[in-house]
Amino acid sequence: MSISSYTAAFLPGRGVLRIGGEEASGFLQALITNNIENATAENAVYSALLTPQGKFLFDFFIVRDGDDYLLDCERARAADLLKRLILYRLRAKVTLANESANYSVAALWGEGEPPSLPGLAYPDPRTALMGWRAILPGSEPAVEGVRLVPAADYHARRVAFGVGEAPFDIEAERSFPLEANLDDLQGIDFQKGCFVGQEVTSRTKRRGVVRKRLLPCRVEGDMPSPGSPVKVGQREVGTVHSVDNAGERLIALLRLDLIDGAIIEAGTAELFPEKPLWATFHISMAEEEDADG
Repeated sequence: MSISSYTAAFLPGRGVLRIGGEEASGFLQALITNNIENATAENAVYSALLTPQGKFLFDFFIVRDGDDYLLDCERARAADLLKRLILYRLRAKVTLANESANYSVAALWGEGEPPSLPGLAYPDPRTALMGWRAILPGSEPAVEGVRLVPAADYHARRVAFGVGEAPFDIEAERSFPLEANLDDLQGIDFQKGCFVGQEVTSRTKRRGVVRKRLLPCRVEGDMPSPGSPVKVGQREVGTVHSVDNAGERLIALLRLDLIDGAIIEAGTAELFPEKPLWATFHISMAEEEDADG
């Protein structure tokens, strides 16, 4: 493997929580949207913590570190996630700590297996298109065998593939997990049993009606800023979220029933929504007819 065959970006916006204790597995299993039994030292699970009403609160990656679990989470809200977990702990034999100061999180992508790293490395569980992630000791330690790039390159990559992330695309206590595509991004196990917000989430999945979805869009015209309304004519049909300022793509939350075949605009730009390569949902009536036919 040549030294430039793998690219890596440190993600300073990510923090790390450590969860240990003899009841840690059962504690997490009762709370999170995914199955903690699938988390190992080599394979992480992508998961979320919801409100009892089924709205998004936090998302994170969970990987085993010996007998403990490490959560790769949003750094700015790591303390809030820790407080929420402490509220749920009650008398459970569980230890909880914010170790964001002791670790760095990196994303890596390239061909084949990544180089050896001084920490925990695992395939991004959302989609193979996103490559690998790593939790490394210290503040951005030296990593051999990779080409380091800014975090903006990672974000441009996820925008290109239509992978939404908090806080850019998924809003605490506002977004619903299926609107953020957590079902297709391997963030929800509907077979594992109960989790906080499970009833609303499972009912929405059974009905098969998700009116809004995060979608990648090609942009023609001036790149709109995050938060800009998306319109069909005079009617607002969505909102711009992540943008790739170096390119021509963005992620927007869009009403699927109002964009089919329409001219879609944000500011002075025209948007062309695309179905992500990893998605199983339909974004147009034509897709549904093809699937039925």
